[in-house]
Amino acid sequence: MAFIVARPKLRFEIRESVVTPPGPRARTLATFQVLSDDVLDHAASRARRPFDRARVQARAAELRVPPAGGSASRAARDL
Repeated sequence: MAFIVARPKLRFEIRESVVTPPGPRARTLATFQVLSDDVLDHAASRARRPFDRARVQARAAELRVPPAGGSASRAARDL
C-alpha cells in the first residue's frame, strides 16, 4: 500500500511498505513538490505492490499537496 509523507521545505514523498527479513521497511517511490500525473505514473511504475492511485490522490488532498494541471500534460504526452 502506497502512502504520502510530508518532508521539510514543502516536499512530499510517495512511499510503500515492504516486508524484508529484518522487518518492515518503507521505500520511496517518488519525491515531489506538485502532484502531477507524471509523478503518479512514476510511483506506480516503481511500486512492488498494488498501487491505488485514487487513494494516493485522496491522501494528497488531505495533506493539501499542490496539484498540477495534470490532465493537460497527460493529454499532451499521449499525443
